[in-house]
Amino acid sequence: MQVDDIDAAVALCQRHGWQAQGRPQPIPAGPFAGTPVMYAVAADGTTIALMQPPI
Repeated sequence: MQVDDIDAAVALCQRHGWQAQGRPQPIPAGPFAGTPVMYAVAADGTTIALMQPPI
């Protein structure tokens, strides 16, 4: 899921019971290199990826 502010998106997910998996990390290579990405998991096991494209 593309977001404008990854930190705000992670905070919103956590307020709704999702568990952040680590901290946002930049994608190391390829067409999305440098893009911060973070995974979050819901109580039912659903996993989403949050990505904040470079400005």
